[in-house]
Amino acid sequence: NNFIDAHQIQSCVEWGFGDGNQLAMFSIPTYHGLDVSQTVVDQARITFHEDKTKSFEHVTEFNRKQKSFELSMSLDVIYHLIEDDVFSSYMYNLFNSSGKFVIIYASNKTDENYVPGFHVKHRAFSDWVKKNRPEFQQIEVIPNSYPEDSNNPNETSFADFYFYQKVDC
Repeated sequence: NNFIDAHQIQSCVEWGFGDGNQLAMFSIPTYHGLDVSQTVVDQARITFHEDKTKSFEHVTEFNRKQKSFELSMSLDVIYHLIEDDVFSSYMYNLFNSSGKFVIIYASNKTDENYVPGFHVKHRAFSDWVKKNRPEFQQIEVIPNSYPEDSNNPNETSFADFYFYQKVDC
C-alpha cells in the first residue's frame, strides 16, 4: 500500500491471488485478480461481490483480452512454477500486463538441489528479467523482516519484495 500510494497507482493486476487473504489488505482503486483455479476465482467473486473496485477471472480469459495495468504483481507464486515453460510464460504475462511497475515477492536464487515433483523450485528471476525484459529496471528490494530460518520454517520466509519500473530504452 505504501508503494501504491507513493506512486499514485490507480490500477493493478495480480497473477495468482490464491485465497485472497492479501487482497483484503490492498488499497487500490482498480484491482484485477487472475488465478489458474476457477474455484478460487468463483470464491473471490462471492467474497468480494460488493466491492466494485475488484474483479477476478481465470488466467485463460485474461490472456485473450491482453489488458494493461499500471502495476502487475506476483506474490508467493514464482517458486511454485516448477516447469521451465510455465515459468517463462508466466513471467512474460506478468511483465506484458504492466505499463509501469512490477512487484514480485519470491525467492531470487537458483535451486541447485531441486527435487523433481516437489512443489517449490527457486529461480533467479532477476536474471530472466535482465535478459528478457531489459526495459524494466529493478528500483528497490525490501528484504524479508523474518528471513528464512530452518529451525523456524512456519514463522520465516525465503522470499523478499522486488520492485521494477519500466524505463525508456
